[in-house]
Amino acid sequence: MAKKGSRKSIAGGIIVVIVFALLVAGGFTYNYLNKRIITSPRGMIGNTAGNLYNMGLFCESDGMIYFSNYLDDGTLYSMKSDLTGFKRINDDYPRYLNADKNYLVYSRMNNLKEQGAESIFTFYANGVFRCKKNGKGLTMLYNKPVGSVLLYDNKIFYQNYVKDGKISIKKVYIDGTDEAEVIDDEVITCAVYDGRVYYTGFKNDHNLHSFNPDSGGSRVEFEGNYYNAIVRSEGIYYIDPLDHYRLKLQSSSSPAETKTLVNKKISAYNINEDGRYIYYQVDGTDADGLYVYDTRAEASGLVREGSHKWINIAGGFCFFYDSDAANVYAYKPGSGLSYFNPPVLSK
Repeated sequence: MAKKGSRKSIAGGIIVVIVFALLVAGGFTYNYLNKRIITSPRGMIGNTAGNLYNMGLFCESDGMIYFSNYLDDGTLYSMKSDLTGFKRINDDYPRYLNADKNYLVYSRMNNLKEQGAESIFTFYANGVFRCKKNGKGLTMLYNKPVGSVLLYDNKIFYQNYVKDGKISIKKVYIDGTDEAEVIDDEVITCAVYDGRVYYTGFKNDHNLHSFNPDSGGSRVEFEGNYYNAIVRSEGIYYIDPLDHYRLKLQSSSSPAETKTLVNKKISAYNINEDGRYIYYQVDGTDADGLYVYDTRAEASGLVREGSHKWINIAGGFCFFYDSDAANVYAYKPGSGLSYFNPPVLSK
């Protein structure tokens, strides 16, 4: 007959084993859930073509705006669409911000930070990175300098810099697998429409091309000279370098019909989500400034005089920088123009 103390010892040992097993199982579950990549619905686009052509400094997703805070050394922040509820996401200096249902994907350019060059982690200062929307789970998908980044259909298309000045477009899945070169040309891929990714040729022509994001099969859509083309249901918006950099809209029909929207030299533009407002920067004239074109009224109005750049649209606001990036402005039709002064939050 077993002694009472022995029974207690055995029971205690069993409890310890069970608790240990639960802790181990919990650890594995936590690890799995944190490493498991959740894909988004097919066809989801990470940011608008207009924003990505303008460095992708702002990105709107599910009522939140993710942005690079110029007052905090370019650090990644978030805010609500009414410009309240600011949060510091992480320490990165992002460009070409993209978002899906679960993650942020961007080009990390920490070498541009004031102390970036002094960091012992300079080797990891650039690349393609992914994190959860709260900043956790930061993961490096590519560890070399990149240019433009587009997240589309759970795939990341990025501008890859290699030796001898060569640039190409590479693709990697959001989980970091199946990296491959897609386009052997010095192009930028920002525009997506009807299941295809659009770009302007560089080496051999300046035609408007598109490719299938799954197979990579490329074709010429229209011959001509296109710059920063945005493809929408109403047609193709683009800057025409052969016509003094005027903004044009070309129909998608054949034969294509083209209309000049802005009869002045412009350096950048962007279009709001419903297509009503087109913001553009006029340069090289006696009336330089940031303007807005109302497509319903077919009329333009001045937003702010002077030279500006990096026109981004999110939450119904147009955010734009002055030429030296010392100030950022926020403009909303019906609400007017103001300085955009986000807070600097502690880590």
